[in-house]
Amino acid sequence: MLTYEQFLERVSWAGGLSRGVAARAADAVLRELGASLTWMQTQRVASCLPRRLARAMVESSFGSSMSREVPEVFIAHVADREGVDREEAAGHVRAVGEALRAMLPPVIAAGLAAQLPQLFGTETRGDVETARVRGR
Repeated sequence: MLTYEQFLERVSWAGGLSRGVAARAADAVLRELGASLTWMQTQRVASCLPRRLARAMVESSFGSSMSREVPEVFIAHVADREGVDREEAAGHVRAVGEALRAMLPPVIAAGLAAQLPQLFGTETRGDVETARVRGR
């Protein structure tokens, strides 16, 4: 398992972000992710994360509506949590998604990608798949 600092390094590298921005992005995205998943899904993902990141995710899972699976809504909520515009938030979501994919077991990462494709940069726009995070 990656440490908190290693996770932030991956987010920073994936998004071209400073360490401070990477930390805010990771917190905002993981809190929104926790609010978007079922309690059991949140527990599965959180169990693969460093304690500090897992805590943020689990805390936000209580009392959530789990209604944020629509990419635009998920990204809008991340933007609100971070205090940035939606375009910047979308980049942060992809950067955190790349770091998550590197540390999650493949079966958990695949489930997240299917449920929240914006997290892994695999959302579709018209006929073109945007796979920036996957390097295509």
